[in-house]
Amino acid sequence: MRAWYARQQMRGRRWMRSWHNRISILIPLVVLVFLTVLRFDALSAMLRRWWVTWQVRSAKAARSNPHLASKLYAELLRMLARRGLIREVSQTPLEFAAAWRRRIWRRRSGVYAALRTHSLRRRALRYHTITPIA
Repeated sequence: MRAWYARQQMRGRRWMRSWHNRISILIPLVVLVFLTVLRFDALSAMLRRWWVTWQVRSAKAARSNPHLASKLYAELLRMLARRGLIREVSQTPLEFAAAWRRRIWRRRSGVYAALRTHSLRRRALRYHTITPIA
């Protein structure tokens, strides 16, 4: 019986040593992740996203809340500002949407023109190359 307890004690010590080696690596990683989350304000972003998701998926009476509509609009403006579409203070929502559409349309038409001229150039080169006569 003593031998069994001695074996169990040795197994427990080996298990604790193996976890000690893993924890010595894990603790600095956890601290690094925590500091990164604090630095980039990811915790408040996650909480804000969770709160909005919870509000949107709640009962219909709670969804018709004007406070929720203003929060969703503020979240939309924040996301658009991160992508470079910043609403001026003097703009109404309709004016902002119109300016946004014009900007997107200009960007798309510029890309389309670039692709079109590139394909025309390639087509012209393909048809106007001199092939040697054998």
